[in-house]
Amino acid sequence: MKLREAGPSTVEIRDKGRTVGHVWKHAEGWRAKIGAHEAMAETPEDAAMAAHAKVTRQSIDEIPRNNADYSLEMKESKKYIYRFLAWLADNAARHDGELQYSHADVERALKTIPRVIGNLTSLMDLACVMSDLPPVGCTPKEGPFAKAWQKSKQSKRAWGYPVPRMIERARAHRWSAADFEKLRLEIQKFTVWSASKAWHDAAAKDEAKIKEWAFR
Repeated sequence: MKLREAGPSTVEIRDKGRTVGHVWKHAEGWRAKIGAHEAMAETPEDAAMAAHAKVTRQSIDEIPRNNADYSLEMKESKKYIYRFLAWLADNAARHDGELQYSHADVERALKTIPRVIGNLTSLMDLACVMSDLPPVGCTPKEGPFAKAWQKSKQSKRAWGYPVPRMIERARAHRWSAADFEKLRLEIQKFTVWSASKAWHDAAAKDEAKIKEWAFR
């Protein structure tokens, strides 16, 4: 299955070349519908995956394992993330290791929508955790995306991210070619391209490591 943009707040769910359902923006997140089956989630990818799980009577965790060609998990991010990484490395090299850019600069450079950029930025931040680097998503001039680092309704996390502290740390860091190579190598290990799911899996495995990284 694949997702395809159908409008500013609507996404088609495609399977074998035909549209089998839709996901649309809702006041409480994203609502997916495939036939008579509906699901709500914070991202269109997660909503579509949950609806697909209901249709196929699988658990969400079983879907990628049982479907080798399953591409619902934001494959756009896999397409763009290395290009974004190279763009950031070039930006840092041109400013003596300091990242100087805005969200609009990234949109122009990658020629893709903010939703995709937000997802791959979150994936890169997870790679920063694993590589022991500051959160690169905190380096834009405006700071991170408005909804970044917020606690989701499904989260059981009892603590909040110290965002001002994270921004200060990220902007004080001088980014080197070696840093971006570390991130590239870490990203190569990713098998999940939905940032919310990747972070959920990482937190379930080692939340203490993520908290220690955030408060450093």
